[in-house]
Amino acid sequence: MDRGMERGMEPPQDDLGDEEEGDFEGGEEVEEEDNYHTVKAANAADLLEYVGNAYTFSPDPFQADIERRVALMFQIFDTSHQRLVDVREVGTMVRSLDLCPTEAEVQEIIGHVEESTTKGVVKLESFVKHISFVIMEGTKYRQRTKEEMMRFFYKLDKEKKGVIDPAKIKAQICKDGEPFTFEEADEMVTFAMDKDDGLIHYEQYVDTIVAALSISIL
Repeated sequence: MDRGMERGMEPPQDDLGDEEEGDFEGGEEVEEEDNYHTVKAANAADLLEYVGNAYTFSPDPFQADIERRVALMFQIFDTSHQRLVDVREVGTMVRSLDLCPTEAEVQEIIGHVEESTTKGVVKLESFVKHISFVIMEGTKYRQRTKEEMMRFFYKLDKEKKGVIDPAKIKAQICKDGEPFTFEEADEMVTFAMDKDDGLIHYEQYVDTIVAALSISIL
């Protein structure tokens, strides 16, 4: 009798297994959340190290988030890591921030951000300050959605292969709407082109741009 009661008080083995499995799953969720915050903190630290004393982000959280996004895009194009970018990259950088200025408007932007003492280059501070203001103002250079960007590539990829020859895109860019300059189109294509096969994997490219636009580094 006593033994039976003792056996009856013992929890079933299956229940123990379920309980352990639940605890394990909960642990995974906590670990994933910790990993997310670790990566986010690393991104923030990397950007702050890159910017250094060249720019002071706004104390306003909303404005600071926009400034960080612009600075992150500038960092992508700064191959020398000197917080300087060739002025010819301005159109590409602005359009990579999902803004759509005409060629004349790009020249207007260059007039605002190009160094007066050292022609041909743009400093991080000037670019972040001006473009952040433009984005916050929200009245110029309407932003394109991911769907709009994908439609552009779908139109060219009639066989739905997911990749497009750079020359084909360059020709289309130069004739769509108000044409880009040939050099500017070449820069955009070079930025998007896969280094291994020389083709543009446009969905991956669009995702990269969207991720850069949506990243929040607080």
